[in-house]
Amino acid sequence: MEKEQAVHALKVANDVVTHFGLLDLIFLTVLLIGLLHGYRKGFAGIFGKLFRLMCVVTVTLEYFHPIANLVNIKSEVWLYLYHLVVFLSLTIVSFFAAKLIVDLLGKIINIQFTDLLDKLCGAFTGAAFYILLLSFLSYMILLIPNQWLHDTFEKNNLSGPFLMQTAGEVQGLMRFCIPEPIRGERYNVMEKKEEKSH
Repeated sequence: MEKEQAVHALKVANDVVTHFGLLDLIFLTVLLIGLLHGYRKGFAGIFGKLFRLMCVVTVTLEYFHPIANLVNIKSEVWLYLYHLVVFLSLTIVSFFAAKLIVDLLGKIINIQFTDLLDKLCGAFTGAAFYILLLSFLSYMILLIPNQWLHDTFEKNNLSGPFLMQTAGEVQGLMRFCIPEPIRGERYNVMEKKEEKSH
């Protein structure tokens, strides 16, 4: 029994070492930066940024595909540029709208913790902020029609699938904020990949 566990542990360790890629190094660096930045800023200093980013992710992913599918472009280059413009436009508009909402809520609500709890909660909130930001940037990068790039996210590292799903999961969690009649489309990169492969 112990021998089987040891063999299994070695296989897992070997998988981790052989599949650890550049994206994983970036992921760990961003996670560490998020923990440190959040610890320094504290929960009150970073929570507004996280909430604003969650709103931006939700609105952008919710309306990107319905708007992007309004125009049929044959050229891959022009289609990519069009998708990039739509994605960035939605991101910018939703950023300013979310900033306005967060600023208004910040004047109404004030959350305070003890210093240690504020810093610990800030560390976790900072890590969540930076990982969500990296996931959102991954969505934008995956708009590029390059199979090598898509394979890099899907197969050649450990954190790619997690990053591809995180922003979509946040969108699914935050959809309750959008009234039913004006909801867009729930988008998940992993589901779209499975549809293309069939």
